[in-house]
Amino acid sequence: MRNAWYVIMFSDDLRKDQSYQAKLFGDPLVIFRDHMGVATCFLDSCPHRMVPLSLGKVCRGTIECAHHGWRYDGSGRCVHIPLLPEKQQIPKTARAHTYPTIERGGAVWVWPGDPREADASLIRLPTDLPGRLTHAHSMAVLFPTRYDLLIEHVLDMPHVFGSHDSTLLKYLPRPRAGGVPEFFNVDDHGDELTLNLRDPSRPDAEPVLIRIFHPCHLSIDVPLPWGRYYKFMFFHTPIDEAQTRGVAFQYRDFLTAPVIKQGFNWAFASMVHRTIRDDLSVFSGQMENVSKRAISTTSYYFDALMTKYHKWQRRREDEHMWFEGFDHAIARYDRKTDAADRPPAR
Repeated sequence: MRNAWYVIMFSDDLRKDQSYQAKLFGDPLVIFRDHMGVATCFLDSCPHRMVPLSLGKVCRGTIECAHHGWRYDGSGRCVHIPLLPEKQQIPKTARAHTYPTIERGGAVWVWPGDPREADASLIRLPTDLPGRLTHAHSMAVLFPTRYDLLIEHVLDMPHVFGSHDSTLLKYLPRPRAGGVPEFFNVDDHGDELTLNLRDPSRPDAEPVLIRIFHPCHLSIDVPLPWGRYYKFMFFHTPIDEAQTRGVAFQYRDFLTAPVIKQGFNWAFASMVHRTIRDDLSVFSGQMENVSKRAISTTSYYFDALMTKYHKWQRRREDEHMWFEGFDHAIARYDRKTDAADRPPAR
């Protein structure tokens, strides 16, 4: 799970001379732009006295610790220590713990695993969109639930007709006689789980294709009438064991004129937030029971799909990945060679 890219924030929100706090797998992070304007991510801890670097300030592309004024450049190297004796050099061990960081698709991505494995080509944003499909909108939402339960929620089609009767179903066609949409051709391809969703009352309609891909992201390809096409990509960032940041990228080939596009995006975002409000009590109650390891029952036929997803997901989830503790976070990035700490080539 850690050897993957996760969206931390949108690029436009990371301004020059300002730092940004975040969490990933429980690790505290600080993100800022270096002297070249390149997004940089550190473990939010000064290697001197472990004071959060986010309490300090960004000075000409370096981040300054609020405690003793030590400054670190974009590579994590300490470049300034106030009151350092004239003939004494800055210790080589005075390095902040860096995370590989890159910007793609208007977002800042961080790799929390082995920096030697960080490969920018692993970011699964589409580069060759079919037909006239273009990027139309991006949005981020904080969910009070674990990432795998959030993906379950997307796959749990019957809940739409219970939880979202007064919100989401105002915009979606209700199923005709014959039942709710159903999944078929659920295929495990190793790093990707593909599912086809069809409406049994519309046997001639092209199915919706859902891909769940390593480690906890998914895409939805939605064919529409009159040859139109809609594509969603959802990237889930595990903040900790009870919170997930979901970032959605939308692509479509209709309603793309600037004024109409803006209005449609606003309406879509409003619908998403109203739909999420429907689920807040469900998420919080479910997470409370999960934390207590309450007994789960699975008797509905749709739960077979959840079982397949969990078998796929558990093969990719690191043992003890939640809350390793601050000492473990420090040790994980305490590299003996400078090369291992460098971010990937941009």
